[in-house]
Amino acid sequence: MNYLSKHEAEKKEFLKIEEALRREVTLLRGEQETNKARIRELEQKNDDLERHERNNQQEINEMTEKLTLLENELAEKQTTTEEMYRLREEMRAAERPLLMVGPLRAERQDDTPEEPTPGDQQKQKPQFTSRSSASVESVKSNGVSCATRSSKDSTGNENSEVGTEHKFHQKTSHW
Repeated sequence: MNYLSKHEAEKKEFLKIEEALRREVTLLRGEQETNKARIRELEQKNDDLERHERNNQQEINEMTEKLTLLENELAEKQTTTEEMYRLREEMRAAERPLLMVGPLRAERQDDTPEEPTPGDQQKQKPQFTSRSSASVESVKSNGVSCATRSSKDSTGNENSEVGTEHKFHQKTSHW
């Protein structure tokens, strides 16, 4: 009987071990399912964060593009304003000599006798020629100097000259 009781004792011990292992397997399977659920949840949160990051990056790119366009527009507006100011100054500079010389020319035309006929011009040779002249010089922002000189001799003939010159080092005028 000794073998029998020994066999029964070992059988009970194995059943206890088997039962403990089954509980452990059940417990581990439960933990595994819980971990799978947590992993799924974390992956969904990760996907949401990545999507949010992509949206934010897209918004940043759009804002950067808008900012660049606005900066370019502002620079263009400033350039246009400077060009407009420069052109206004050139117009004023061109009008100043006309304001000074214009009244003098009008007075001079009143004082001058009527023009002689072509036959009279051949008979009379002027002993000296007087000239009145006015000149305007302006320098453009691209470095090109533009000057206009107009003159009128005593016979009333008007001459105009327009000259341009590129400016690199010194401000010089060639007439």
